[in-house]
Amino acid sequence: MPKEELDRRCAEMKERMISQRSAPVKRNASKVIGRNSAKKTPPAEIEASGPPAADDIGALKKRIVELEAENERLRGQLSALIDRVSAPSQSSEESVRQQRYNFFKYSNVRRY
Repeated sequence: MPKEELDRRCAEMKERMISQRSAPVKRNASKVIGRNSAKKTPPAEIEASGPPAADDIGALKKRIVELEAENERLRGQLSALIDRVSAPSQSSEESVRQQRYNFFKYSNVRRY
């Protein structure tokens, strides 16, 4: 491929990337699993609305309890993932050495 063709294609790709970045990003709330992102209010609206009413405080406390439960569930998933992915207790060299030891140990027992 000639250098001019490569440069032209590179320029086209840069233009596409820039246009994609400048386009507004539309997020689909259904893609987020386990969270109620549609219920979230932007911080600007919360500050503009003034102090929360009594029923709002109850709803906020309920939301805090839900978030704490979700946090505990995610911590459990994380700890289970870490336990599952943890490094083996023996290196492959030690494992091979132990297999050879056991092989010779039990093969000698059968001879006598």
